[in-house]
Amino acid sequence: MEKLSTTCLLPRCMHAVSEDSFVGKAKTVKGVRKHARMRFGVIHYRYTHYFVRLREGQPPKHYFPPRPTGNEMLQEYLERLRQRRIMSSL
Repeated sequence: MEKLSTTCLLPRCMHAVSEDSFVGKAKTVKGVRKHARMRFGVIHYRYTHYFVRLREGQPPKHYFPPRPTGNEMLQEYLERLRQRRIMSSL
């Protein structure tokens, strides 16, 4: 957090929680690579933008939802199987 507060000009942000995080495409630079026997290949240097939205405060109690148990996963699977329908059938 100390590095974050010095580089991003956040004043003493002790409890910062990432609220949103996503990636955007940046420009692609084409380069040339030299192979043996005077052959050349094209290289694409791809860049990205990474965005993070921070929120001040305590993290939520369940930051990640709890994983379902084996019985819950079995019930969801059986429910999906029961909901299947064959279209245009008798």
